[in-house]
Amino acid sequence: MSVQNDGGPAVEPAAQAPSPFPVDQGNFISLWNVATGRMFATPFVNGGVYSLAFSPDSAMTASGGNKTIHLWETATGEHIKTLPGHTGGVNSLAFSPNGLTLASGSSDKTIRLWEVTTGEDMKTLTGHTDEIYSLAFSPNGLTLASGSWDKTIHLWDATTGAPLRNLEGHTERIERLLFSPDGATLISQSSDKTIRLWNTATGKPIKILTGYMEDLQSLALSPDGTVLAAGEKFSFDKEYAIYLWDTTTGKHIKTLTGYEAAASSLAFSPDGTILANGSYTMNLWNVATGKHIKTFTKHTEVVHNHNSRNRVQGLAFSPDGTILASAGTHLTNLWNVASGKRLKNFNELGRVNSLAFSPDGTTFASGGHGKIDLWNVASGEHIRMLKEHKGWIQSLAFSPDGTKLVSGNRKYIGHPYVGVITGSLWNVVTGEHLQILTTTHETSKDNSYNVSFASDEPVLASTDSESGIVLLWDFNAVPSVLEEIPEDVNGDGVLNIQDLVWVAENLGQMGPNTADVNGDGIVDIRDLVKVASAIVASAAAPSIHLQPPATLTAAEVQQWLAQAQQFNLTDAISQRGIRFLEQLLDTLTPIETALLPNYPNPFNPETWIPYQLAEPAEVTVTIYAVDGTVVRTLELGHQSIGIYHDRHRAVYWNGKNELGEPASSGVYFYTLTAKEFKATRKMIIQK
Repeated sequence: MSVQNDGGPAVEPAAQAPSPFPVDQGNFISLWNVATGRMFATPFVNGGVYSLAFSPDSAMTASGGNKTIHLWETATGEHIKTLPGHTGGVNSLAFSPNGLTLASGSSDKTIRLWEVTTGEDMKTLTGHTDEIYSLAFSPNGLTLASGSWDKTIHLWDATTGAPLRNLEGHTERIERLLFSPDGATLISQSSDKTIRLWNTATGKPIKILTGYMEDLQSLALSPDGTVLAAGEKFSFDKEYAIYLWDTTTGKHIKTLTGYEAAASSLAFSPDGTILANGSYTMNLWNVATGKHIKTFTKHTEVVHNHNSRNRVQGLAFSPDGTILASAGTHLTNLWNVASGKRLKNFNELGRVNSLAFSPDGTTFASGGHGKIDLWNVASGEHIRMLKEHKGWIQSLAFSPDGTKLVSGNRKYIGHPYVGVITGSLWNVVTGEHLQILTTTHETSKDNSYNVSFASDEPVLASTDSESGIVLLWDFNAVPSVLEEIPEDVNGDGVLNIQDLVWVAENLGQMGPNTADVNGDGIVDIRDLVKVASAIVASAAAPSIHLQPPATLTAAEVQQWLAQAQQFNLTDAISQRGIRFLEQLLDTLTPIETALLPNYPNPFNPETWIPYQLAEPAEVTVTIYAVDGTVVRTLELGHQSIGIYHDRHRAVYWNGKNELGEPASSGVYFYTLTAKEFKATRKMIIQK
């Protein structure tokens, strides 16, 4: 099992899947009848869906929203009952291991225990002083743990509701809770950047795991469930690490550092002896000793420039553990695990989002933009291309007998938040496209979907990895044909600046490519200008067109215009596209340099400081205490003209001084210096 914060986890359909985070601010849950593939209901849930949980046997689904909980029969989608009582949003849900009790945690600072069969509100547990953020039952179901924004963990007798003990020590909200299999240890992760192991019998801390300044990016559990691995996301200003724990004892086993041990993705070998991590490099580690085995050096030919578009997005071991597949933006590789030798380089694939090995390990499938490629693992030969999708292939899975392949992607039509979830079924032997399974579902634009086969019957399960909604399909669903927009190169159903960015990322690529809009065999600036012209000609309002993504800079658009001038494009279509690019450049170019209010404010412990530059400059932000003492100086170096407003580009301060000590509550001032420009604003730390 692996969970990734930026990539979207595969969720086992038959597993309990509570989420402490807002799940779906749209108000729909889609449930499918496994036997017929018919959608029985997409019920409207007033107030949104913030949390979901499946009963241990998956017979029941619970959804938490604004002040209420709904219970649904998973097999039919029929609404069973509504559980009212909370006075705030229901942020977390958890079924007891026997499925008889449902626990709910709310922003009203209470936990409620419900008798699932009758819907009776058995008990209300009070004691927290802020929102309940996470819940977990012990494996024997006798103890319930709750984590809150009040920085504490409470243990409760799950039968009587009596408080057992409080676990204190974290300095920020509790984000995740996990019991060890024997229930003797509780693992808690907090936004204070620590993981703590607690003795559940005494309430005393066993160990505090610290050392990471940034959030954890990925988690992976060994095949036998005895080792937990957690990887930090990439950071420029620190050495990142991978942490290993014994899940039976809760003890920290190893910290893997060096060799660029950031982990956008993690994967254990089938026997659990080797751990692979991928980010801007890829490494193998001996799980037992913690020693570094090898770095896949040829991987760095493409990915070692620390460009986020090029990192390893997925890892997969072959069933026998001898081959490791890695997928990134511009390459997919097969590696010999023992020797570290690259067996095959699939650079021509472009960005690959999903990987899968057939059960016998002889065939390898890679999913990219609008296509799936099948490869012979032994020879590296391309078997065939399966091209039916429009958009990114988010997930792939072989049937247990290896004869079928199912793929999943998303497509948005007309409105960027109305999506079509598409699952395609393929005959692996012939390459025949057997059918398409589709439905519409109101959802977030960035949601991804995962597909799999049930082990005992031919059922397709697609999971919305952001909302936790599970859609179950039967193979007899009615095929559907989706309308496509030719210049919609990224396949999201909308012509906008994201399509320009996609073309720009593929500039110079040769061969079949959706970014090659004019079909001349190479992606160049003429394709980009053609897409820009199509954006202007589309029906959407100009105000929508000119909402550039946060990562797009004025310097990039300036470069596009310079390249367009070299081609001397004088036809009307090209001129219209060039005018649009000029308009876009104006949008990205501030009239004046400015320092803006930080956010959030008041804050604890971190904040972002937005600014904008009307001219290139060396930029420094200095943070002062009320008495004028310098608390922290942030040297940003040379920055180009542009808008630095969102969290990807604004100045980040973690609330610590030059010595790494947390700043105390109070009023502070921050000053931006850029050439002759100097401005100061006030901010507040409130703990």
